[in-house]
Amino acid sequence: RPVAVFALSGLAVLALVAVAGALALRSLSTSEAVRDARRLATVTGRGIVEPALTTAVVRGDPEAIARLDRIVHHRVLASDVARVKIWNAEGKIIYSDDASLIGRRFELAPEDLRALRTSSASARQTDLTEPENAHERTFGKLTSVYLGLRAQDGTPVLYEEYLRSSAIAGSSRRLVRLFAPV
Repeated sequence: RPVAVFALSGLAVLALVAVAGALALRSLSTSEAVRDARRLATVTGRGIVEPALTTAVVRGDPEAIARLDRIVHHRVLASDVARVKIWNAEGKIIYSDDASLIGRRFELAPEDLRALRTSSASARQTDLTEPENAHERTFGKLTSVYLGLRAQDGTPVLYEEYLRSSAIAGSSRRLVRLFAPV
């Protein structure tokens, strides 16, 4: 009987540690996947989009916007990237792969303005109830990555990349599978 009690209590502690470890691993893997998304959007934004951000794009020249649109459609939009928007400091969308959004204005959140001013990156789950995200509702759950960029004339802009949550979840699951045996 004492051995059985000892074995059962040991199993209960092991189960408790396993559950706590799984929850911690899930949280860690999700935050690591979001960090990877931020890194990917930074590479895409700085390496592909920023070199194409001419003064003409910032001023709304249709030909310059069409050139940027071709670049975004061929080199940025993929199965993981659902939408791209570029904002000016006043909250005006100066570019989107959905042309019907260009020229619309929305209030930028304080953390978005901070990213714009500091050329830093931030990420968060997209609030699809916000009016600025009405056109993204059909994509389902999304993660928005914001990155402050500079146009060729030095004008600060905010690059926003919408990543499908399935991509974030897939990256998270891969990390969990890697460490689950431990």
